[in-house]
Amino acid sequence: MNQSKFIKSAIVILLLLIVAGGCYYWGWRSALNGLTIKMATPTQIAQAMKNDNFYSTYNENTLRVPGVVTSVSQRGRDAVIGLGTDSSFKTLCNLGHVTTNLHNGETVTVLAEAATAERQTQAVMLINCIEL
Repeated sequence: MNQSKFIKSAIVILLLLIVAGGCYYWGWRSALNGLTIKMATPTQIAQAMKNDNFYSTYNENTLRVPGVVTSVSQRGRDAVIGLGTDSSFKTLCNLGHVTTNLHNGETVTVLAEAATAERQTQAVMLINCIEL
């Protein structure tokens, strides 16, 4: 009798593990299916954040942003560049703990995950930008 309970319990646990593994795999796959790279200008990004539709427009995207550098600064150990916009909002890119040779007026293209962007008082800050 005890051996029968043990076998039934083992089968139930095995089935639960198979179902959990399947759910994890299919959930992971479906979560990644919507991820895309989207081109956006610094003005489009700034306006979307200003109009409170940044996350609904760009959240599941990696942004490829070409622009002209308008500022280069250090915030703690992070290099931060500003990209020119035609908006009252700014677009900023935090490059992380890197040394950058960028200067005002240079053209640059960066990649950034939109989901990690932060709203600032008068700007959108793209976090962990990668300079291409």
